[in-house]
Amino acid sequence: MSQTTWTYKSGNGDFSTASDWSSVGVPNSTVQAFLVGTFDIPLTVTVGATDTSEAASLLSLLDATLAVAGGTLTVGAIITADDTLPAPLSELTISSGRLIVQEDSTVGSFANSQVIGLTQSGGTVVFQNGSSEGGVSVLEGQQGGIDQTGTAGTIEVDDGTLAVEGNSSLSGTFASLGGTAAAGTTGTVELIGGAVYNFNSGLVLDVNEVELLGAGSILQLNANITDQYMFVAGNSTAIQLSGHTLTLKLAALGGTVDTSGTILNSGTIDDSGLTLQNSVLFENAAGSTVNQNAAIVIGSTANSATTLDNLGTYTLGASGSSAISGT
Repeated sequence: MSQTTWTYKSGNGDFSTASDWSSVGVPNSTVQAFLVGTFDIPLTVTVGATDTSEAASLLSLLDATLAVAGGTLTVGAIITADDTLPAPLSELTISSGRLIVQEDSTVGSFANSQVIGLTQSGGTVVFQNGSSEGGVSVLEGQQGGIDQTGTAGTIEVDDGTLAVEGNSSLSGTFASLGGTAAAGTTGTVELIGGAVYNFNSGLVLDVNEVELLGAGSILQLNANITDQYMFVAGNSTAIQLSGHTLTLKLAALGGTVDTSGTILNSGTIDDSGLTLQNSVLFENAAGSTVNQNAAIVIGSTANSATTLDNLGTYTLGASGSSAISGT
């Protein structure tokens, strides 16, 4: 496959400027593109409003920033080759326009742990995974997974999975492929890797499933958040409510729920070993159901304000496997 390179010697510029690329010229869907800066002279290449149909089969960043500020860029995969210390300089930002990442793609590096995340203040990033159920895109980074600055940005996920690994601040929209009209029909977002995931005011969860997984992974609630679709919290994770309410319609919960606030069950929650502590209220709305497959442990001797408020139905699992215990 042919390649084209934009080097730091060309300076910052627009993605579609042919004279800044090597002899192959502006990349397209069959050409791999390399953006190469240096530690001393980092590079920024911008996809702008007039770049209506740009493409690359692979986009590799080295000490470079790809800034999507309009138009449309479609790539097969995005990686970074950064190995600079103490931190890589490569960044992926979007403020407007549309970035489409196809097939099983990694936003980050295939080779090392120093990888980039995504900063989004607007626009739309679409993870297509080749329209293949079970396909996985991975967005990971020492510098963080996703940083949404404001509520204008949208991330769409098709039938595959977007795995996010890295501290993240989320305040935009996670949507099924096709946006609002297709809410809840496609897409799994996995929040993994022992990172902290901040759910902020304005966050909309319209993908089919959100999963908090992996030892030490933390969901930090900074506003009242509702998930109308499927939500999963693994047994070694923590949800820190911080005085807010997490409303769930369909969920499977393990791990620890902490730091006051409310889990509001508006539908059905499967319990797989849930610990409630530090003044948490587990509230079941009228008509809701809790299927207990393991014990619900309520607090400790220091957490007498932790309570269950039940208007729903508890269905216990096999004899000896289910209980509600604590102080």
